[in-house]
Amino acid sequence: MESSLRRVSSLGWLISQERQILEGRPTVILPPEIEPYFGAAGELIRDLPLGWGNGMPSKIQCAFARFDLCLKIDLEEDAGEAVVAAGKRERTDLCRIVEALASLEALGYVAEADFAYTNSSGWSDVHERNGADAKAVFWNSQAHLDCFDSEGMLVDDLPLQWSGDLELIARTLRGTGLVIEVPEVREQVFYICSDEEALD
Repeated sequence: MESSLRRVSSLGWLISQERQILEGRPTVILPPEIEPYFGAAGELIRDLPLGWGNGMPSKIQCAFARFDLCLKIDLEEDAGEAVVAAGKRERTDLCRIVEALASLEALGYVAEADFAYTNSSGWSDVHERNGADAKAVFWNSQAHLDCFDSEGMLVDDLPLQWSGDLELIARTLRGTGLVIEVPEVREQVFYICSDEEALD
């Protein structure tokens, strides 16, 4: 849990226990007392409520997924309440996909969930980080909004921008257990499909 909050903070969000959202500052608000939500080993034993505002909810949903936590949050709102789910019966699609991205990141890829607001700004950031020949896998914010529900489960086929080793990316993504639509040419995107059948 602490790691996920550090990740959120690194994205520019203020973490607070005050019931106040500063104007213009993305903020996550924790309960005044958080100890009762955790067991002796530090595991989450009760659903943890959070307040939030002034930022994109998809960003914090992805930040929690990076640490295999399901954040239930309304992706259509600008502020509101969210819940970190305790004892989730199954891993969310988002958690599985983010884990695959972490594997690619370890291999030198820029591999990010909800990386940028648009594809063009995402590629600009990739090239700024690692040059014109950078290897990357990412999706944009609009795709996240269109393709995930409030719990991080896919409701539509997720398009992934990519560059690099097609076979390596495909193999890594298949490790999610989801259906992967592999592009036939480099100008096409990958799709992670929302059901058990690939695209027609």
